[in-house]
Amino acid sequence: MEEDFIIKTKLGKIRGYKNVSQYSKQTYYSYCGVPYAKPPIEELRFQPPVPYGKWKGILDARKERDDCIHYAIIYRDIIGSEDCLYLNIHLSEYPPPKENLKSVIVHFHGGGYSFGSGNRDYYGSPDFIIHKDFVYVNFNYRLHVLGFLNLDLPECSGNAGLKDAVLALQWVKQNIQAFGGDPNNITLFGCSSSASAIHLLMMHPHHRNLFNKAIMSGSCATNPTINYCENHFHKATQLAKIMGCYETRPRKLLQFFRKQNAENIIDSLNILRKMELPTNRLTAQHNLFIPSIEKFPDGAILAEYPINLWHTIDPIPVIYGVCNIDGMQAFAQGSPIQSLAFEFKDAVRRILWAYKMDESLLQEVAAKIKAFYFPDGDINVKKCREVCEFYQDTWQAQMYMSFLDVMHNKNPNNSLYIYEFWYEGSYNIAKRVAMRHLPCLMEGADHGDDYYYFVGLNQNLNYTPNDVVIIDYMSEFFSNFAKYGNPNSDKIKGVEWKPYTPEDPSYLKFNLELEVAEGRLNDKRIKFWEELLNYIKSKCTN
Repeated sequence: MEEDFIIKTKLGKIRGYKNVSQYSKQTYYSYCGVPYAKPPIEELRFQPPVPYGKWKGILDARKERDDCIHYAIIYRDIIGSEDCLYLNIHLSEYPPPKENLKSVIVHFHGGGYSFGSGNRDYYGSPDFIIHKDFVYVNFNYRLHVLGFLNLDLPECSGNAGLKDAVLALQWVKQNIQAFGGDPNNITLFGCSSSASAIHLLMMHPHHRNLFNKAIMSGSCATNPTINYCENHFHKATQLAKIMGCYETRPRKLLQFFRKQNAENIIDSLNILRKMELPTNRLTAQHNLFIPSIEKFPDGAILAEYPINLWHTIDPIPVIYGVCNIDGMQAFAQGSPIQSLAFEFKDAVRRILWAYKMDESLLQEVAAKIKAFYFPDGDINVKKCREVCEFYQDTWQAQMYMSFLDVMHNKNPNNSLYIYEFWYEGSYNIAKRVAMRHLPCLMEGADHGDDYYYFVGLNQNLNYTPNDVVIIDYMSEFFSNFAKYGNPNSDKIKGVEWKPYTPEDPSYLKFNLELEVAEGRLNDKRIKFWEELLNYIKSKCTN
């Protein structure tokens, strides 16, 4: 007879099931499809999430629920549904302990705010890490237009997907103790867009107490490619026109979008994305509808631009990582070299959109940037490394100014750990995609490749002995950090990962041979951007 694995929570009883990790062969226990919000359908479409509340009887949590509906790049099809606001909770022990509670890692999935999920079909497997003995949580949140449409109305004010994430974290904070998790030892983990979202929550006075530590890879909230949808209303009218509606009044638009079939909205969105891509390759690959500034401050996730909120951040222990050729991401949808060569000033304009430069200053700044990366003035297929470095630095340079140094200055005793991921193995999915359009070979990892050695991908378990080394490094470092705030472990010999400080900077080079590198990561390039951005600010304020 099958065991029930029932847990009693504040909201009702819940039935889970026993699993076996295909990686470690360890038994663990899963509670999947746990509702944290009511289905965001009909009148609730585009609105902030409504807590699900209690359930009757015993909730059957032995099956994952749908992904949030989106166009899945890996399947080249629309998948999921709007009834998608659920969590998946995985325990290493049953029955869960009532004392000596375990640390909790909550995985906030990435995907440019437009694709992905916390389910196993994407990034939701605990198999690589559950043997490290903590409680692991994934959740889904609304994506793209269904999660980020902003019509400047109270009932459609934008950022519904981020508000989903906040409600999911509130649910974890209030209920995870029933699963043996410590509500006062929660680490939030995210990559790319979700790392930027974590940074946003760290700057929000009402939400930064929902987690105690953060592991962030590949982005932060001041990443200039996240333009916070300054033209969010225009994007909405463009989408409506593709669907045959030429209305410009916000409430009429809302009525129109609420009546539309979700699949039709996603299909039309793909048409709009293809129209936008040739003119804005850097920022419009997938994410036309992303976090935006909200008109109504009550309940807002984002009432002003993050660049104005740098110094409001609440310091907590953080691991921050990048991949060594993060800028290869610019080649994911095709080569940007030709358009960059012919439209360099326009590329700079889009990258530095947050700085309101006049044409003269823009021309001067573009010339400085071009001279730094392309001293001979020529941008061609032989300069693919320089192109990758250019794009990578536009994404990463502000990381130091707006995040690491600010965090340290607010609390010099706070723990900050930096890594650069170099390993190339079976799970470097992003690099494989980019290499189809890259005219040269480059050693290392592309944007987000580190992510897959922690969360896996599509249950692909065809790992090599070298992959195992990296997976074990990552699970050991990250789980130790989640438990103690310090990633170092007696199980990893010969290296001490030192905390970052501006006075004595260092970082971990993450490869088969671990190495602690002294100095700032990409110091010469970062200094160039620090000086350039300070110069721009001085000119823009005069």
